[in-house]
Amino acid sequence: MGGPSGEDKAVCAVVMLKCPSAELLARSRDHGVWGLSESAGTALAAVLERGKSGKVALVFSVNMSGHFQGYALVSCGSPVVRRRLDIWGGLPGAREFVFAVEVAWVLAFDLPFADAKHLRSEATNKGVQTTKHGQEMSLENGCALLQVFRSAAAKHGASQAPTPRHPIKLGGGSSGPSQAASGSADDGEGAGGPALSLGSMSFEDYAGLFDKFRVVSQREGAAAFLDQLESLGWQEKEDLCKALGKNDFLDACRIVCSMNNIDFSSSRERHLEHLYDQMAP
Repeated sequence: MGGPSGEDKAVCAVVMLKCPSAELLARSRDHGVWGLSESAGTALAAVLERGKSGKVALVFSVNMSGHFQGYALVSCGSPVVRRRLDIWGGLPGAREFVFAVEVAWVLAFDLPFADAKHLRSEATNKGVQTTKHGQEMSLENGCALLQVFRSAAAKHGASQAPTPRHPIKLGGGSSGPSQAASGSADDGEGAGGPALSLGSMSFEDYAGLFDKFRVVSQREGAAAFLDQLESLGWQEKEDLCKALGKNDFLDACRIVCSMNNIDFSSSRERHLEHLYDQMAP
């Protein structure tokens, strides 16, 4: 498994997809499809159309996990269909899935960002994990990342992703991004809807949100919680602001600070208000 497979040799583009929930990835593998927001669906459709032949690799990373979670392939020419699928349920982030595309998962396991630290963007000189959601990596970096996946899989005995148990065939469906009106780059009030409030969240959304805060607070120990919030990537900050208005964001921070024995002083609250204003898209 260390060398490129026949399908991987046909890869003509590599796209980063940030995901708010590992459960969404599990359902994707189970059904052989992936959901996309307005902007990400439009961008992927353009990449697939440009490729004409070959395959596009989608590299997945769950927000704030510190890992890549695997990659899947999409054949150029595959339709990006405007369709909301019931399989996502009420999972965090699923509200934004207004498009769907058929995918073939190749590998599915946690690959630490550190394993790919030698791969850096020529434009920013930052690690490839900082590639924005829906954005292409350079083909050189992207193919090198797929090789890192294959090498790690061979080293740790990880097998290829199983065949979907309940595959969904999308067909042509409703008009896709190439025929629909172009989506805004901001998915907040459009496909994704307005920010939730804590009182209106489902239990799944509520649990998912606080799991994000828990992971952040434990990265370098509880005392570094605020520093970790400030060091989140662009997509991670946007996800938090989409999920919460400012008051609910402060309430969530107050709760997490209390859970980790961090003093929530008035100066800290002002600092967090300023931080939220900076993070808001």
